[in-house]
Amino acid sequence: MSESSNEILPKWAIFDGAFYLAQLAHASPEIDKDNDDGLWLHYCTIGWRNGIDPSPYFQLSWYKSQFEGIALENMDPTEHYRRVGWRAGFRPNKYFQTDWYLAKYSDVDSAGIDPLEHYINFGRHESRKPCPYFDQDWYRNVYADVANSGIEPLRHYLHFGAAEHRNPNHMFDSKWYYENYKRDVANIDPLFHYITNGWKSGFAPSKNFDPVFYRKNNPLLRDDQDPLYHYLEYYKNREHACTNTALDQQADAQIRWLKVNAPISTRTDKSTLIYSDLLDIDDRILRAVPSLKAISFDVFDTLIERRCGRPENVFALAALQAGVSQCDVEEVVRTRIDAELISRKNAKSREITIHEIYDNFAQLSKKYQHNAQAMMDAELQIEQNVCVPKESGVKLYQSLLKLGINIYLVSDIYLPVSTMVSIVDKCGITDYAGMFVSSQIGATKHFGHMFEYLSNSIKVGKSHILHIGDNSLSDFRVPADRGLHACLVEKSASIVNTVTTSQWQETPYTVDGLFLSICAGEAIHSRANAILKRQTQQRSSNELESAGYSCLGPLLLSFTQYLIGVARIQGLSTLYFVSRDGFYMKEAYDIFKMRDPDLPGSKYLLGSRRVLRAIDIVNRSDVDKISSIDHKPMTMEEILTSRFQINMKDIQSVSRELLANGLEDLSFIVEHNTRDPRYSKVIDILLPTILHKCSSLRQIYKEYISDIGLTEGYNGVIDIGYRGTIQKSLLESCSINCHGIYFSTWPEADNLLNSGLRFDSFIRCGSDPNHPLIKYVQLFELFFSATHGTLISFDRQGIQKIPVLEAAPFGNQSREALNYVHKGAIDFIREWLSVYGPDLELSSDSRERCYEAMVELFESPPRSIASAFEGEIFEDKFGGDKRFIAVGRTGNNQLKSAIENSSWKSASSVLWQTKTTLEGKSLMTVTQELIEDSFSGTNTIPSYKHGT
Repeated sequence: MSESSNEILPKWAIFDGAFYLAQLAHASPEIDKDNDDGLWLHYCTIGWRNGIDPSPYFQLSWYKSQFEGIALENMDPTEHYRRVGWRAGFRPNKYFQTDWYLAKYSDVDSAGIDPLEHYINFGRHESRKPCPYFDQDWYRNVYADVANSGIEPLRHYLHFGAAEHRNPNHMFDSKWYYENYKRDVANIDPLFHYITNGWKSGFAPSKNFDPVFYRKNNPLLRDDQDPLYHYLEYYKNREHACTNTALDQQADAQIRWLKVNAPISTRTDKSTLIYSDLLDIDDRILRAVPSLKAISFDVFDTLIERRCGRPENVFALAALQAGVSQCDVEEVVRTRIDAELISRKNAKSREITIHEIYDNFAQLSKKYQHNAQAMMDAELQIEQNVCVPKESGVKLYQSLLKLGINIYLVSDIYLPVSTMVSIVDKCGITDYAGMFVSSQIGATKHFGHMFEYLSNSIKVGKSHILHIGDNSLSDFRVPADRGLHACLVEKSASIVNTVTTSQWQETPYTVDGLFLSICAGEAIHSRANAILKRQTQQRSSNELESAGYSCLGPLLLSFTQYLIGVARIQGLSTLYFVSRDGFYMKEAYDIFKMRDPDLPGSKYLLGSRRVLRAIDIVNRSDVDKISSIDHKPMTMEEILTSRFQINMKDIQSVSRELLANGLEDLSFIVEHNTRDPRYSKVIDILLPTILHKCSSLRQIYKEYISDIGLTEGYNGVIDIGYRGTIQKSLLESCSINCHGIYFSTWPEADNLLNSGLRFDSFIRCGSDPNHPLIKYVQLFELFFSATHGTLISFDRQGIQKIPVLEAAPFGNQSREALNYVHKGAIDFIREWLSVYGPDLELSSDSRERCYEAMVELFESPPRSIASAFEGEIFEDKFGGDKRFIAVGRTGNNQLKSAIENSSWKSASSVLWQTKTTLEGKSLMTVTQELIEDSFSGTNTIPSYKHGT
């Protein structure tokens, strides 16, 4: 119970009343010693403040010691652990490693339950370890007094064994370690000293384990990996050389296999195959296992994966499809999880079926028991909809098919065989010799019985079978212990998971949480496939598309859903998307409109600051006002051409008058326009021309907006936003009152209200310069903008009004890179609507979360993406800003200047630091025919001419 709340949390499942009571030196007579509820109340109100542990497995002082300098005086540590701690990797005691347990046992991670509770209730009975260093089965077998006492081994070790220098596993000798490193160990528990300091200093865990020799014989073991940890994880049950006196009795083929599959220096500590391994895998497999007669493949996360991410997302989607109200989705998902846990507990080592799960669901949920059948049917259908090929696994599968050896599919899953067949057929996985599904057979990989069943069924000895999968226990250790050859493939999440996708996946099972979690799953699937394609095709366009898909896509989707809602509420006739930021906003909207023809129509409105500011000018005061809008240092000539429709021909027409006033050279810098007498004189000379050209432009623009129907009905203008300039200009210069719908607005936009204009903003920004939408405003504009030219004027040819476009304000390489990004974002929306429909969206409370992936891209861009913008220039002529997007290491330039001179500073930093790496090389090449901006089947921009 925290001081900020009088809430008493429900009694924790692992609270041990007898253990708690034993710690109370003087138990108050008011405490009911035989009532756990009373003891729990005592703990919540008094006990935790006095440092009394609630369980032999939860040590308050240890837990608080993990918070470096952050005090927990005002919160019960168990409350913190139960709410957020175990999810964040905090450990309840020295030897229960929550992060390792969840990574090791993916079924627990997928279930979303407290790993400590799982260990106490299930894991310890299933021979699951609390950490890699403690083997409870070995401990119980070696120490007869522990076995006879009935005390759970980890509990004994925490409270007695460690202090008595008992050994936690067969390769760590506590007494030997203490005697040999007594000066360093002092009063510290030997195992804890080894884990935290010893192995880093090169200390040996026992006389039977030589870390130097072990490293020498495992050359791919990283320097930052503990050799004992590596041995216990991968070779504990195999003969493996740990000292120079040990005999390596493995066959030559097995030695080759271990070398081929030794842990790689990547994000994982697993014996895995990575993408580069797939190039010659068939030859390597035969060299490693020359007697190979059969191959078995795991299915989920090896050959296929759920594009929506976690299995819980399937449950939530099924609940919504079955008619569960959005406010009850979280409760229903948790009930579905509990139903599966109960089914597994009842089944013990036997696999369960989806029918058993929903039988238990109906018993657990009286409110939604009538939805059980509909939810089960929906879940089966959704599984088929969201399961997609895992490109790396399919490539591996196809390579091994060429060997001519029978391949079998083996899966631990509660789904029916018919559903599994449909899924693998849909994913293009064919030509397998057979499929073994645990729900039908009853045997599981997890407990090893499936591998016995497989060997007997296909009549192939286990030593002639290679099993491939993604789970370090059921796909690697268990088959290896059963005598099969085993190989891990990486999960997509272990390759490409980011801070944002991790956080999005950790959201609660609300509708908002479901939206973000699905976005994370889609992003992981897309990025993993993109990396595989880059590894094999040596090009970065796939990663650029993936960045658009996973970062810009969710943002564009959420904004489009928002503007549809506003358009309906306001009863808008037509939506006008303003160039260039509205180009892809329109394409996204039109995808929705194809599904719902009743939505308002959409049109593309050509507009720009240069045009909209110019049509506002009717007198000299307006000229000075427009001229004084913030800008970087600009020449007089640049001010005239970028803000007042003046071109070189106009300047030449008054050259004599300029010369007479000593102003023949207009390259002088203007900083404070109204204070510079030269500026005033130039404007005086050119004022008639400025007013005439702005008046002509205003007339043509009025005709243009009338032609496209903007003058009829109450319409909406959609733009990236900020100050709402276009909406105000349309009112003041064209007498058109539109409703503004903006991606983001600044406080200045509220001035629109004073003019009688109304607007809605997807995200309102305050004045904090560190707000992401202000801090990265240039990058948001860059990634939202279409790459066609910028409107700078209109010309009249007879009755035709011809827009004049200036070349896009960036180079061809950036142009093509952005078009790949935009393609990915639009693909995301199409795929989302195809798979999940239009109704799943973020609420206003979570709206700002949808741009987190974009901010992460801006702050930590992959090298391959940063390189696509290297050396490219972004120019804002109206604002006088011209700078590189990203600057790499070239010539004698310095990092400081590279960052200062670039818009995307973190991209420059990445390029500078990693210029010589493969990923640092620019894989972006400009094709002869650039990808053009275009809408499907429509001509977005009418005929135009290029201007300068």
